[in-house]
Amino acid sequence: MSDRLTRAENTSHQDIKKDALVTWAFHAGDWAQNNLRTIGIAAGIAVIAVLGSVWISRAQGRAEADANLVLAEASVSYWQGNYVRTIQLSDQVMSYIASSGLPLPVKGKGAAGAAGAAGQSLR
Repeated sequence: MSDRLTRAENTSHQDIKKDALVTWAFHAGDWAQNNLRTIGIAAGIAVIAVLGSVWISRAQGRAEADANLVLAEASVSYWQGNYVRTIQLSDQVMSYIASSGLPLPVKGKGAAGAAGAAGQSLR
């Protein structure tokens, strides 16, 4: 068994002052106390940025889910021959895409044209 566990070491105040980590910790604590308002403002801005990012992400997810539901209904309308309703629902999907911030597909081109316009390959 080690003597370190049972014997108290004599550590002087000078040894603690010379320790770089302890010195840095005391300086950091002093700086934090002197700049508490700035730290609070920075932390508040960071929290607002994170919450805003989460809120936007969830809103985009909701818009995408709504667009998927409408697109499914448009597909059913198309296969039933109700083309007027299909066009209305397709326009509604386009409005969901526009509100979510996603890029709109290129007009007048199919999936291959839209991918080619974006410089992407379909493979």
